[in-house]
Amino acid sequence: MAEWITKRGRVPLDGETVRRLSQAGLLVTDARRSRPLWFDGRFLTARDLQREQTYFLARQADLAQAAGYGVVRGLRVTPGSKATRLRVGQGLGIASGGERIVLSRDVEVDLGDLPYLDQINRMLGLSKEPVPPFRTLTGLFVLAARAVEFTANPVGAYPSRLGDERQVEDGDIVEAVVLTLIPFTASDAAVPAGLRRAAAAHELFVKGAGYSPPPSTLPLAMVELDRGFVQWVDPPMVRREMGSNDVDVLGLGMAPRSVRVSHFLQASGMFDEIMESRRLAGQPPAFAASDYFLSLPAAGRLPTACIDPGALTQTFFPPAVQVDLSILPEDELPCLVEESFLLPPLDLAASEEALAATSVLVLIPLPRNVYRQTAAELGAVETALPSANSLRTADAKQPALSRKWPTLSTKADIQISKVSRWQALLARNPVLWYVRRRNLPYREDVTGAKIPVLADEFRDERDMRAYLKEKGLANKYTRLKVRASAEADLIMASMLTSKKFQESDTLLQAAVRELEKAKRLDAATAREIMKRYDDEALGEGIRVVEEKILEPETRPDGTPDKEAAKRNEQVRKKLAEAQVVPEIDRLMRRLKPEAKEKFLEDLNKMLKEPGVEPTALAEYVQEALRSLKS
Repeated sequence: MAEWITKRGRVPLDGETVRRLSQAGLLVTDARRSRPLWFDGRFLTARDLQREQTYFLARQADLAQAAGYGVVRGLRVTPGSKATRLRVGQGLGIASGGERIVLSRDVEVDLGDLPYLDQINRMLGLSKEPVPPFRTLTGLFVLAARAVEFTANPVGAYPSRLGDERQVEDGDIVEAVVLTLIPFTASDAAVPAGLRRAAAAHELFVKGAGYSPPPSTLPLAMVELDRGFVQWVDPPMVRREMGSNDVDVLGLGMAPRSVRVSHFLQASGMFDEIMESRRLAGQPPAFAASDYFLSLPAAGRLPTACIDPGALTQTFFPPAVQVDLSILPEDELPCLVEESFLLPPLDLAASEEALAATSVLVLIPLPRNVYRQTAAELGAVETALPSANSLRTADAKQPALSRKWPTLSTKADIQISKVSRWQALLARNPVLWYVRRRNLPYREDVTGAKIPVLADEFRDERDMRAYLKEKGLANKYTRLKVRASAEADLIMASMLTSKKFQESDTLLQAAVRELEKAKRLDAATAREIMKRYDDEALGEGIRVVEEKILEPETRPDGTPDKEAAKRNEQVRKKLAEAQVVPEIDRLMRRLKPEAKEKFLEDLNKMLKEPGVEPTALAEYVQEALRSLKS
């Protein structure tokens, strides 16, 4: 390696090279990046040491800006103990100029103690125009942190010249943080007071790309003041988590992800406050989004009361927006919310034409173990409806758009069973989720047609029949197939070929007994029974019951114990007759250790006591479930 490559990775230049590069305009210098050159014999002055400190501070700030500005951790802003106070939690952040913002403890700021607010802002370069006195302030403000420093701790200074006297100078530079309020001026000053917060969110997240803080400040929260009293505190409006803040990297007009996340958090917090205020005021939970918002993030929540499954109408979104109602497994919801950050927000103030080209999917999250069963139930009675279980509002001004959606049936055409199912689903969730949908034209010759992929059903049913014959249930299964409808037969076979029934005789006998006791074995009944046994974790609790209650069917010498097997069979029959095996399994997985031991002890007595009827056993289990829920 050449000798002129230094250990620091920089190339030293001689005077002639510097002169020629400067004349050619190829040498670029930064006045902040100049440091003293030390050598033996040089006289050391305080100015040289200060220049070196300034150099390293500037370099650290430049490096910190590489990751953008924002909060690293903490620095949460909440209302204080009084109406004129704000509380800021301890934490760490990086200001827009790269300076570190550190609060080592929680701080409660009394806004009444800021009589020189205007002077502080002008001194720090945060305000160019005077503002009214603090106690007359009304409007929106941004609570921001600014890194400052001051000198302290005086020490004696020796004279530097002959004849000078000793002086006292501050010996330390103390770094600190100043909290201040920066006025936020909205572009539309005529917005009513009730929509001031929504207008600010609309301006920051829809019209712009988020809040641009003044130099070297870290915005923490937006607040509204009414003559000096705090009305609300909204951190996500201006707060950004630490990360890349590059805007429109691809040049397509996209806001950075941190802004999309902040919009989602801001709208979510505002939604919670709206719901709580309506509850305290005795108002119904249903409301129109445009009453409180001017824009919504691409994913969020809405009150269930805004959806009427019987009339297939909704009141939350504007009438022109195309809205579908559907279900999804609840563990897939976070993925949809994450994907929504790639989509633009919903501008509720847009034109009718723009809203008409907007599609939204309202989702009812369900546990995965009941999702398939619920989808099958809804699909069996929705032949006259779109596949997404469309939820539409009519718009006579859009004949061209209406042609691309299937014609909806009227309320009279919808089967009562379907309406009741939607009502039951909606009744379980006071709050629903929505996500914005992409408007992409799909062609069948590109996407293809749906073709079911089946397993080897002959092998599975053959193995199941052999297992049922081994357990003495083959004749019962044959009689069930005779009674069952064609679709119920398929559901029954699909259920009993599951691995969980091959691993537990108790589960198998219980399921077969429930099918036997059904008065009419049609598809709906078979699905209801299948739904009870469709939990992925089903079998874990019953396995514990079998280990604790059932007797070993093999003696120590290896010979079979027929009497023990007979007693175990009686226990299984009693459990099957009570039709509470799934409930027992659920209890065993949820009860605490002490309660579980007590439950097992009582269950053992009831199962082995001849005088206890299956109905009494069922009532005991149901009572245990009610106690667990309460």
